[in-house]
Amino acid sequence: MNTSTLETVSPTDLLRADHSRVKDLFREFDNADYETRKSVAREAVRLLQNHDVVEQKLFYPFCREISDRAEELILRAEEAHHAMNVLITELLVLPFSDRYFAKFHTLKQGVLAHMREEENEIFPIVERSGHDVDELSRDMISLARSLEARGMVYRAARGAGTGTLLGLGALAALGYGIYALFAKE
Repeated sequence: MNTSTLETVSPTDLLRADHSRVKDLFREFDNADYETRKSVAREAVRLLQNHDVVEQKLFYPFCREISDRAEELILRAEEAHHAMNVLITELLVLPFSDRYFAKFHTLKQGVLAHMREEENEIFPIVERSGHDVDELSRDMISLARSLEARGMVYRAARGAGTGTLLGLGALAALGYGIYALFAKE
C-alpha cells in the first residue's frame, strides 16, 4: 500500500493503488531477464503479503459489517487469499529456477482474477454503502505503514502461526524434492 497517499483517500482507492502496483510488477516480471525476475518476484510477494494482511484484518471485516450481500464475495476472496498464501509459501522455499517462475506465473493468474472480482464486485458495495470510511482508511494506512516498516511479512495463510508456516514450508520442500527426483528419470 502506498502510504504516502493522503489519508483522505477511500479504502477502495488505497487497495486499487496496491492492485496497480502489483500489476505493474507482474508486467515487469514478464518482460525481465532472469536476474531481474528474482528481485521483481520478491517485491511482488512482499506487496501481496502486506496487502493480504490489510484486507484480512480490516477491509473484509468492514465489508461484512456493512452488507449481508458481501458475505459470499468475501468468502470467495478469503479463499483466493488462502490459495495465494499457499503458493507464496511454496515460492519462499523454492530456489529460483524455471519451476519457480512457472509457479509465480500461476500465482499471477490467480491474483489477477481475484483483483478483477474485488474491483468489480466488492469495491462497489463499499463505495455505494454511504458508510463513513475515513476511519477505515486511516486504519488501513496505519497498518500498511507498520508492515512496511517491518519489511517482509513471511507468513502463511490467515491465522497460521510459525509452526504452520514451517510445516507448509517443509511440505513444499519435500514435494519439490520428490518432484526433482522423478523429473530426472
